[in-house]
Amino acid sequence: MRRNGFSLVELMIVIGIGGILLAITVFSWTRMVVNSNLRSAAASMMSDINMYQQQASSFYGKITSGSCLYSATMQITDVPCQPCQSSTCSGTCKGPYQMAINTSSNNYTIGRWDPNTCAYDIVATKSFTTFGTGSIYIASTNAVNSVVTFTLRGMVDSSSFPTSPPPPPILITLQNNRTSQATITIPIMGKSTASFAMK
Repeated sequence: MRRNGFSLVELMIVIGIGGILLAITVFSWTRMVVNSNLRSAAASMMSDINMYQQQASSFYGKITSGSCLYSATMQITDVPCQPCQSSTCSGTCKGPYQMAINTSSNNYTIGRWDPNTCAYDIVATKSFTTFGTGSIYIASTNAVNSVVTFTLRGMVDSSSFPTSPPPPPILITLQNNRTSQATITIPIMGKSTASFAMK
């Protein structure tokens, strides 16, 4: 005659199955969150690239001739890409804005050309620590000297590309601790795109 209720063995089996299902759920949730953070980091970087590329192109038409000359009617604050204002310094302005990618520090900086110092002054520094868990880092880039320069036409300066002509796109690869990757593709002109290989 069977008594009502569950035996200890049956109860342990149910608890064991529940534990397995819980472990699978936690694993899947963690994977989803970490990969979602990678997508967010790539989207943020692409947004910066497109924004400063657009800002650089907004100066086009204010230039009279040459890549770093400006109209005498324009003020220093109007066009950030001009000849050096001081005879004691020298520098080459290839475009109003420049993005320097630092794989060792795991960040990137945005520089704006300063005609007084003949150099790019850092206006923003971005890292991936704000994107939660997942240890997102910059795995690699094929940009020359890890620098991407945006010209007055809103294009990427040819010196940033690994080979020319015609230059292949610049690639920036982000990776998380699951070895999932986001590859940002920067063409010589037009908007950047991203592709993902999730694990």
